[in-house]
Amino acid sequence: MHLTLGAAAANPGITLPLTEQERSEIDRSLGPGVLGEAVPALRITDPERYLDMKPVPRIYRVRSESGSETDQGFQLMPVTSAAGKRTWRYRQDGAENGFIEQQPDGSFVMTGVEDAETGAVTRYQPPEPLLLKSMNPGEERKLRMAIQVYDPASPSEVAHEGSLDVVYRYLGAYRLTLPAGTYDAVLMKSSFSGKVGPAHLEDTQYRFFAPGAGLVAAIEWRDVSAFLLYNAHIREARLLAGKSLLAPH
Repeated sequence: MHLTLGAAAANPGITLPLTEQERSEIDRSLGPGVLGEAVPALRITDPERYLDMKPVPRIYRVRSESGSETDQGFQLMPVTSAAGKRTWRYRQDGAENGFIEQQPDGSFVMTGVEDAETGAVTRYQPPEPLLLKSMNPGEERKLRMAIQVYDPASPSEVAHEGSLDVVYRYLGAYRLTLPAGTYDAVLMKSSFSGKVGPAHLEDTQYRFFAPGAGLVAAIEWRDVSAFLLYNAHIREARLLAGKSLLAPH
């Protein structure tokens, strides 16, 4: 499979190469031969074009910092929203459940996550950008999210709260060679920094979205420290391997 951005002749887009350091870091996370050349990137006029919101199970190949790989199931399901907004819940096997919402302008955001192991629900206000309308290649937007973590034993009670500063950047578009095929995908980078309860968090996420295919690859580098109480260091990548448990095509 090979999906391209389909740039019109009147708007060929712009090509934005990554810095040498950033390309090296992404290469190390995705694995050899995955990240290809930069390709023309367009203004995001229709975010839904780059997302696949159908409730079709997917399989992602999860690659750890050491290079070990496991397969992980993922599925989106539409849910009813009291506010009448288009809303989805996703299930990422063994990791988390999350909540995605389409904004009135067509942008897609994440309103919160539920930890699969502890059941703790975290809510964001304003929501975390997933794919925003009208973003131009090279553009960045900044926001501060208020964070509330609810106690799984008493879901109406806030166990921890805090805030995260977010820098959201459109880094351009790149060709990826994945287990599921070859895609030209736009790349969004989100950088988070702040404190929630006793924990300080630094998190960097890269998400690659391909027209008609949705999220085809993602990287997360997360460091959490809470003095001597808790520390976490996560470095992993997820690469689309296939859908509906069938062989990639």
